[in-house]
Amino acid sequence: MDYESFAPVGTFLAGVATMYCIHKLKWMRRKDNNNNNNNNKRGQQQKKKKGPTVEKWYFDTKKIVTSEDVFEEEDDDDDDSSSDEEGGDTTILDTWAISDYPFKMVLVVNQGLGMTKGKVAAQCAHATIGAYKKARANCRNVVRFWEHTGQAKVAVKAANDDELLEIQRRAKAFGLVTYKVRDAGRTQIAAGSQTVLAIGPAPVAAFLDVSDHLKLL
Repeated sequence: MDYESFAPVGTFLAGVATMYCIHKLKWMRRKDNNNNNNNNKRGQQQKKKKGPTVEKWYFDTKKIVTSEDVFEEEDDDDDDSSSDEEGGDTTILDTWAISDYPFKMVLVVNQGLGMTKGKVAAQCAHATIGAYKKARANCRNVVRFWEHTGQAKVAVKAANDDELLEIQRRAKAFGLVTYKVRDAGRTQIAAGSQTVLAIGPAPVAAFLDVSDHLKLL
C-alpha cells in the first residue's frame, strides 16, 4: 500500500483538528469572561443592598447636635429612680470617628450615700440605660462606634453630691452626654438622692480632666 498517497489527507485532518482546538479555546475564554462579568455585576448589586459600612462611618459627615435639634424621647416610668436632667443642655458633640477608639461610658457613683452593692448595681443600670437613650438621640455615630467596640463601661467613685455635680458640670462643658439618676426613696436612701452620674459614651481621651482622676469603684 502506498502510504505516501495519504499524506495530504493526514495533513488536512491535522489542520482541521488544530483549527477546532483554537476555536474551542476562544469559545471557552469568552464564556469565562462573560461569567466573570456577571459575577462582578451581582457583587456590585449586593454591595448596594447592604447599605452603609464601617468605612462610611469613618468618613461620615461630622456635625454638632444641640438638644433643640433632636427629638426628645420620653423617659419610661421607673419604680426606683428618675432622671435629674435639666432642660437646655449645652451642646453635645458628635464629631468623633471610629479611629478615635477606644470608647467607653463612665458611671460615677455617689459614695456619700452608703448604698449597698445591690443598690449601686441597680442605680448604675438606670444610669446606663438613660445615658444610652440620650446618646442615641444626640450622637448616634458615637453610639454605633461604642456598640461595635465592646460597649466598655467603667464605674468610679465620687465622694459626695458636690463632687458629683462638679463632674457633671465638667462633662457638659466638654460636650459629653450626661445622665444623673435621683432615687425614688422606696428602699434604702432618701427620695431625691443623687445616686449615679453616667457620662458618655465617648472616646477615652474625652474624659481627660473630667473623670480620669477618680478612683475605680
